[in-house]
Amino acid sequence: MLAVTVPKASQAAPVTIVELTFDKPVDAVPALSGGEVSAFNDPVTYGRIVSRQAKVTSSSRHEADPGRPELLVSEEPAADFAFHTAAETGPWVEIDLGREVSVTGVRALNRTSCGQPGLDRAATLRLSVSSDGKTWVEVWKADKAQATWEIPVTDFLAGAQVPGRKARHVRLELKPAKPEYFHLRQVEIWGKADDSRWAVLHGI
Repeated sequence: MLAVTVPKASQAAPVTIVELTFDKPVDAVPALSGGEVSAFNDPVTYGRIVSRQAKVTSSSRHEADPGRPELLVSEEPAADFAFHTAAETGPWVEIDLGREVSVTGVRALNRTSCGQPGLDRAATLRLSVSSDGKTWVEVWKADKAQATWEIPVTDFLAGAQVPGRKARHVRLELKPAKPEYFHLRQVEIWGKADDSRWAVLHGI
């Protein structure tokens, strides 16, 4: 384990950035079971999944919607989709984490059962965060349709982009040129909580 101590006189509020340069390649980078490297597997930087007990709501419900919004944040991805909105000009799904945490990353699994047309419905995906569910800050937008998005959530502090942005609510939405359906298989949110009791309760 690497430990770095910064003298108090050298620290800058509200955060101190320490840049490390290694003289050799770093092996054993955490990876998913399929072999895909994932930065979110670094608990020091990204914490743990904080969305398992979250409340999920969507802008509307298509008749094919399973009626179980909690499927979106469950441990196993839905086989087809966890929710399905009607065709709208700005369909969305919101995830209420229950309290404010430092949100560090979001992984979203797109619907793949309909091939490329199904994937393309989410090509205009946006990610926003909020502390009160009323005032939203957009922190990311997709540049193309994908089966999986891994989205680091950062904030600009001490002259650098650092992981984590305080939020309780996370919103994923589409901005299509014409009304479109919105459906995803799974959303996982990584973060860090200051309250250790809350962290234990939510398994982080």
